[in-house]
Amino acid sequence: MKEIFSKSKNFKQEYCCTIVRLGEVKDIPNYDSIGVTIVDNYTMVVRKNECHEGDVLFYAANESELNNDFLSVNNLFEIGEYEKNSNAEDIAKLLSESKNDEAKRLVGFFNKYGRVKMIRLGGTPSFGFLFSQEAMAKWDKNIVNIDMQKFIGVEFDMVNGIEFCKPYVPRIKEPKTRERHGAHYKRHMRILKKIERIIPGEFAFHYDTQSVERNASKLSPTDVVDISVKCDGTSFIMGNIKVREPKIWMTRIPFIDELMVRLFLKLPARWQKWNEHYEEVYSSRSKIRSDNEFYTSKNNPFVQVDEATCLTGLDQVFKQYGTLLKGMIPEGITIYGEIIGYVPNTHTGIQTRGGKVYDYGCQPGENKLMIYRVTQMTQEGTIREYEVSEVLDFTHQFIAKNPQIANNIFLLPILYHGQLSMLYPELSTENHWHENFVAKLKQDKDLFKMECKEPLCNNSVWREGIVIRVANDPIKEAYKLKCANYLKTESDDISKGVVSEDLLEGYSQE
Repeated sequence: MKEIFSKSKNFKQEYCCTIVRLGEVKDIPNYDSIGVTIVDNYTMVVRKNECHEGDVLFYAANESELNNDFLSVNNLFEIGEYEKNSNAEDIAKLLSESKNDEAKRLVGFFNKYGRVKMIRLGGTPSFGFLFSQEAMAKWDKNIVNIDMQKFIGVEFDMVNGIEFCKPYVPRIKEPKTRERHGAHYKRHMRILKKIERIIPGEFAFHYDTQSVERNASKLSPTDVVDISVKCDGTSFIMGNIKVREPKIWMTRIPFIDELMVRLFLKLPARWQKWNEHYEEVYSSRSKIRSDNEFYTSKNNPFVQVDEATCLTGLDQVFKQYGTLLKGMIPEGITIYGEIIGYVPNTHTGIQTRGGKVYDYGCQPGENKLMIYRVTQMTQEGTIREYEVSEVLDFTHQFIAKNPQIANNIFLLPILYHGQLSMLYPELSTENHWHENFVAKLKQDKDLFKMECKEPLCNNSVWREGIVIRVANDPIKEAYKLKCANYLKTESDDISKGVVSEDLLEGYSQE
């Protein structure tokens, strides 16, 4: 039997829908018609005559993108997109009669892509979108008679097998660039892509860091944690891992070598012979950036890329650290970090919000790598995850062994280490500790500088937030808590089409 609410293979918790029971709706000073409630530990501004404590509703996460047909049948597109709504004829008639205000009351506030966007109402940030069972049933009549009580807490992005929501990815125009490779090179690369040099299990991209708000229940007052500053840059991963190369005799005559590759790939797997060795592989958040994805060697007869003509700003950054750290990482070790500051030899920020660079003390043209995670492949073939204290020890030793990179390394800023219950001992661990704990964290300007300007930066920019990692956690994961001021700036940038490559790379789908 098909599930009513399910998760697709591309499901992302941060950008999904949840069925929730509404908590207390509190007053907002000087506003009679609206109030504020907490949904999944996010503040939500609601209309008091529409939402009441105990209501069971659907909650769509901030920066998700909702199904266009759902928005259409519920007349939720904004006035500029009214033609997408089911009441388009009525709106057109009102507009033709210059009854613009009346027309606006009959439409919603979604743009043409169905983006759920953070807004401020009554001075209170509102994250996400709440809607009723009736609204969902207008789109899918199978929802009419279900008992919503049975689904409270269910997270989903599919409804009866149809995609309902997904991460919002800004649509931006691709800049025109020079043709990077000729047809001859591309033809060969199509063949070589079939040869995966990285041995399965040797290299892993970083897991998605989930939000504290949606995962507060996974934290316990007795947990010992490390809480660090979340720095805004671009993800970088580099590992000295085992790779393989096919045992092929290369003649340096292109058509013969191409034939040799084709013949090798057609051999049964048990007859294919490979050479294995350790080699550095580096990547961004979810894309291999070094040349190691394909078969390469000193005898490679195929045309090479002219890097000087094709490297973008962030390409230069990845190449810089791939070259800088070459030969320094021990065999079996993979480091995960954030590159912060500026693109080499430019005034361009690696990460810019609201037109200001997140510099973290770097001067224009300079940047640094903050290592926040280290893994090691053991002799038994298992992955050992370093604790945060071990990551810091590794970083200090890394600098000591390679003093020439000292100016390029930024130590992970740890703000707190200890038991969670000791952070705010005044909170009862028996009653609503999770909700009260998250609320305290969000307001903590003293220890965590939440909603404050980032003291680590020369430029006046909002702190992005913090990251929590539980010590000795059998399931290795981290939780992020972002500041509302940062999220507002990020949201405004996205609306203007100013989008970070990390966001596009992490949430775009092929």
